[in-house]
Formats: sequence, structure tokens, C-alpha cells
Amino acid sequence: MPQIPYVFTQLSLFIRAGIKRLIFLWDSSAYSSEFVRRDALHSFTLKSQEKVEVCWCPERSIVLKHEDGNRFTVVESINSKLLPGMTVHCERFVKSEPLWLKDIKGDGITEACDYLCGKINGIEYRVL
Repeated sequence: MPQIPYVFTQLSLFIRAGIKRLIFLWDSSAYSSEFVRRDALHSFTLKSQEKVEVCWCPERSIVLKHEDGNRFTVVESINSKLLPGMTVHCERFVKSEPLWLKDIKGDGITEACDYLCGKINGIEYRVL
């Protein structure tokens, strides 16, 4: 642990330099990594043809049908840019987190792209 006078000297230098966000390394709450448990659904746990409904704000939802591996087909879409018949890849669904759908393919898509659902408040899902 550094000596207090040194820390205050460094702190005053940081403040004078205009740095507003400081992290004190000796503070035990300042760890940069940790294990987190989330309510998640992994694609490999789904059976073929099983459906997952995904909802996010404002009033958007899609129903995805599991094909194989991490590949899904959009079967229903409400207020979303994803259209029925499009295929997407998704490894897992995590409640209250954004959903990243990869390798979107379908009508009107000329090159491979990704789609982010629930960018601000995350998604909710349920297996149908």
C-alpha cells in the first residue's frame, strides 16, 4: 500500500489535470473481473424446431425457430426489422441484456450483417 502523502500528491496532480474518474487500486471493490450468474438460455440446450419468443422495448418481438446448432429461422415478427423467413445465428439469450444476432440472411439482405435487439434495456425471452 502506498504511503499516504504520496497518494495525496498523486491525487492532487490527477485533479489538477482534470481527470474526474479515479480508481483507487487498494479498494477491494475495484476488481476488474468477476463471475456473474445470469438467467440465460443456451442454444445447444434447445431441441430442433423448438421456438423462442424474444421481446424488447418499445413493443418489439420476434419468434425464432431453432433449426440446428445455433441457427434459427424467424417465424413471427412484430415491429422489428427482422422478417419471417430470415435466418440468424445466436449462441445464447440473456435476460435484461442486449441480444446479438449474427449472420442475418434473407430477402433484401445483400451481404452478411448482424442485428442487435434490446440495445438499451436488454431483452426478455421465453421458450414456447
